[in-house]
Amino acid sequence: MTVTPNIIAGPTVLRLPACLDADTVAGLRPQLDAIVANANDAVVVDLEQVAELDAAGLGAIVFLHKRLLARGRSLVLTSVSGEPAELLRALRVDRVIPMIEKPGPGRAA
Repeated sequence: MTVTPNIIAGPTVLRLPACLDADTVAGLRPQLDAIVANANDAVVVDLEQVAELDAAGLGAIVFLHKRLLARGRSLVLTSVSGEPAELLRALRVDRVIPMIEKPGPGRAA
């Protein structure tokens, strides 16, 4: 029996957990591989729940971006806030991967 994924037009959305560290990334690897193999359009990574982002998590995001780019697809980070947003800006990841920050208190939406 052959199983083929349903092809749906539009972006693929990946919602990440609160802690994006080496252990979490190891568990996400099969899902990331599937997204790269099956995404037909842009991939949106929702970081709304992410409060902790270490080097492994950052590396996974950048590697996902590079793999998608090689296949002619794009990656967008959305709902980025707090320390993860500060880290991504400090490392200038926002200059390579589009980043939509989550409005905080006193910030316009």
